[in-house]
Amino acid sequence: MRRVLALLQWGLALALLPGLYQLDAWLSVHRTLGPERNAVRGGLQRTAKRSYASGLVVLGSSTSADWLPMHWLPRVFHLPPRQVVDGHVNGCHQGCTWAEVRRLLWQGRHFQVALFGTNQFQMCEHEHSKRVLQHRELAPPGQWWPDVETYLYAQRPLRWIARYALGELSGAYADTSAVQKRFGEPVLGNAWKRRHLRFVRPHDGAAPRVFCPYGDDDVAYKRELSRRLYADLARLADDVYILLLPDRTLAEGDPAVEAAWERHRRLQAELVAEHPRVHLLDLTAGQAYAADDFSDAIHLQRRMRGRQRTRFVSLLREAGVP
Repeated sequence: MRRVLALLQWGLALALLPGLYQLDAWLSVHRTLGPERNAVRGGLQRTAKRSYASGLVVLGSSTSADWLPMHWLPRVFHLPPRQVVDGHVNGCHQGCTWAEVRRLLWQGRHFQVALFGTNQFQMCEHEHSKRVLQHRELAPPGQWWPDVETYLYAQRPLRWIARYALGELSGAYADTSAVQKRFGEPVLGNAWKRRHLRFVRPHDGAAPRVFCPYGDDDVAYKRELSRRLYADLARLADDVYILLLPDRTLAEGDPAVEAAWERHRRLQAELVAEHPRVHLLDLTAGQAYAADDFSDAIHLQRRMRGRQRTRFVSLLREAGVP
């Protein structure tokens, strides 16, 4: 009798699989749509559109690219406009950028110049599910082990590895933005939508604050990612420029924040020094910032972008770029 019941249970489970597959496809918008997937797809399309380009590629998140007009960069580096590629992906931190760089190398791409902008807060470990989605979507086909290997440096590595594995099986699990749109926000309200912004911390009732404490455990994962990313960037381009970008914490005058920034600058200098053609351009040091210089916790106001471009060109000239 037990054997019969066991067979019935297995039969029911197998019968449910097609329905579960359909439910998963519906929640994940047929595994094709969703804001996070579209952001990744946009970056891939921009690099593929100029598959012939070998001049300059811009990598990183929106903060890396929103102040660098693509029509302006060719004049700065004396390149034809068609040789400049915008490869940024919204929300693309070190792991995401590393996966994209590995894909470009797998495609046989090479550039004269690569630009990668990074914020201090990006060095902390943010367990947003879109990070794993970005890694999976951008990595070269079949190259999953490098991502898993770096997850071992995270504070909770099994959580990252499980997300990667489940993302391979479930489109709904992989694209949580689609799930939020169809279920989370209508049922649970805006609190669900904001839950992924855990790295934005309320600060004494003031505006949301971005701050990475920069302890060894806080940055161990991103430190390893940065080390591997810079090594592969050195293979991708003749010259690589790591741009240290500002955020609103620079306007606070908080000693803890200033100490974290100094640790960040020292670490970046150490990582860059490992590669002769990787250069560090610090767009944050020696400048005074006010809170209203930023449109949010990490993006500069439009009026401030010109000042950042001026600083960028000045540092380039100091680095020997004519």
